[in-house]
Amino acid sequence: MTSLALLWTGWCILHSLLISETVNSRIRKQGGILQGLYRILYILFSIISLVPVLWYQYGIAQHLLF
Repeated sequence: MTSLALLWTGWCILHSLLISETVNSRIRKQGGILQGLYRILYILFSIISLVPVLWYQYGIAQHLLF
């Protein structure tokens, strides 16, 4: 259970860091095609990195609480 919590925490932190103002300002400074593709790449990375977390979550044994 701890590993699942760590996976979710890590995914949320990485997800938040990639959309932070620091990263956004660096992308804007570089400009060009990267600026236009950043949002699409961010969404694709978020989805692709979310799949293994969900796969692991639904692959472990679940216990009914109520």
